Amino acid sequence: MADETAAPLLPSATLIADAPRRNRFAFVCATLASMTTILMGYNLALMSGAQLFIREDPGLSDVQIEVLTGSMNLFMLVSILGPGWAADLLGRRGTLVLANAFLMAGALAMSAGSSYAALVAARFVTSVGVGFARVVAPVYNAEISPASTRGVLSSLLDVRTHMPACGIVFLPFYKA
Repeated sequence: MADETAAPLLPSATLIADAPRRNRFAFVCATLASMTTILMGYNLALMSGAQLFIREDPGLSDVQIEVLTGSMNLFMLVSILGPGWAADLLGRRGTLVLANAFLMAGALAMSAGSSYAALVAARFVTSVGVGFARVVAPVYNAEISPASTRGVLSSLLDVRTHMPACGIVFLPFYKA
């Protein structure tokens, strides 16, 4: 006759106790810190959608519109030099708050800007916020994460950056 001992249907309490405990607070904090990439994507998409209105209202040329739209990536190169120093001075969470304050101030300034110089200056302020967030958010996510979930929580920033693009690519193939 075959072996009459079989594995139990339910795991024992010792197996459950040995499983790594998930920290919900770390997950929530990492998720909120990773939302800065959504703000960056929203800002880029908003700017590309607002080009027609910006051309008409302040009367900007095509070259000025192109420089204004593409300047964010150039300005971010300048802004990534300061977040390490700011994070050491203010802490990671304080630097993320500062980055979001830059993003909000830049968005308000762009909505109130009526000249090319004002729009470029507002775009620079927004780019500083994005640069700060792109440098500090992964470090913050790695620091607050327990060892068992550090890889997942550290990669949330990149997942949130690329998920909207994947959704846009596959949207035409979705059938209701």
